[in-house]
Amino acid sequence: MMMRTGIHGSFRNSITRSSNNCTAESKEILSLVESAIHNADKTLLSSCTVTTGVNDTTNKRNRDISPTSLNKAEQRNSLSWIELEEFFPVSSKATKKRKMNNDTKDKKNDKWLSMFVDLKLYQAQFGDCLVPRGYLENTKLASWVAEQRKQYKLLQDGKTSSITSERIALLNEINFAWRVQEAAWLKHYKDLVQYKEKFGDCMVSLCDENFPQLGLWVKEQRRHNSLLVQNKTSHMTLDRFQTLSNIGFCW
Repeated sequence: MMMRTGIHGSFRNSITRSSNNCTAESKEILSLVESAIHNADKTLLSSCTVTTGVNDTTNKRNRDISPTSLNKAEQRNSLSWIELEEFFPVSSKATKKRKMNNDTKDKKNDKWLSMFVDLKLYQAQFGDCLVPRGYLENTKLASWVAEQRKQYKLLQDGKTSSITSERIALLNEINFAWRVQEAAWLKHYKDLVQYKEKFGDCMVSLCDENFPQLGLWVKEQRRHNSLLVQNKTSHMTLDRFQTLSNIGFCW
């Protein structure tokens, strides 16, 4: 009897939680369920004086009764609790939905952490998080890095974003570059400083084996400075111009 009373309480809680969001078509079902609870309570009280043994034929007949095959009055008087669980599985559906949502979130988080580990390995090898699109060892990494910057920008703009404060903190720990163009410019500038220390000037060849991308970058700085002088759209700024001039850059 204690076990059945616990089940009654569980269904009452389910009905209470569901009543606020119940549709018009479901209100009649809720009314039937409440009646079934009331009748079941009365049956439990009266059954305390009855012998618990019931023959197999009666049990089989009761199990074969389907609530949906009866009229409303018969439903109120015949619903067993096993049948009621099948007829009104509010809690079980909600639980399954929550579990599916949690499983989906866990899978997405595991995937994010896996890519983050890949980025840490890249950063340890190359010293930065500027993964190029043509990085053959992990073709998905560059796209993932770009997506983190995109989601961060959405967050900054007050829009819906998948990035969280915990993820931002993890990326900041490995000096993740949120502004990729600025970070790339500084990287090439540091390479240029090393080149000058080694060769004494900033006249980098386009075919330099030690600095394969630096020669093209130097050429681009001259081109964008020319655009700036002509008041045209340019990536060159006064700060960048001064920084390069300070190390003897040849314009």
